Amino acid sequence: MANIDIFNQTAKKYDAPAREIVNQKMIAEVTKYLSNETENQTFIDYGCGTGVIGLALADQFEKVYLLDPAIEILKVVDGKIQETDIQNAETYLISENEALVIRADVIVMAQVLLHIPEYEATLKVLFDTLKPGGELLIIDFDYHEKVNSDLVHPGFAQADLIEKVQAIGFDNVQSQNFYTADALFMKERATLFCLRATK
Repeated sequence: MANIDIFNQTAKKYDAPAREIVNQKMIAEVTKYLSNETENQTFIDYGCGTGVIGLALADQFEKVYLLDPAIEILKVVDGKIQETDIQNAETYLISENEALVIRADVIVMAQVLLHIPEYEATLKVLFDTLKPGGELLIIDFDYHEKVNSDLVHPGFAQADLIEKVQAIGFDNVQSQNFYTADALFMKERATLFCLRATK
């Protein structure tokens, strides 16, 4: 996963107040698609950052794993887990496209795919990590023609991403926009979408 050094350097100030609105919008979007029977399920927050989504939803699942390749980011998450005494959450340091030994009923990756140069390989890892019938939720930016950076993808054309997800083997793939705001993506007005797929 690209930009690991940047995330390690900014870990302690990553939870800026300006991110709070976006974080709450993402949590609400994920919550919309959770079933009413998650109490015996396992949840993975892949590329978890400071654990905003995974920790917010921890009380709905039997087990929550927060995965990230940036060790300093995971130290922040571990601190939150200790402070709030969340018993069913655990951090997990990963490397890019590493096969995972854990299995999950639900995997969320929020604003993560744009940081991965060859993301199809990551999607294959997530497919293998999901249990049969499991669900993948990808939150990311819709394609933006004004974003030109060596650090991230310029968002994603949702139709193209749907095709790639289907080619890997996912079923019931759907995607829709859910939040638009000024200065949301590389200082540009942008839109977040949520893609949902099942194994």
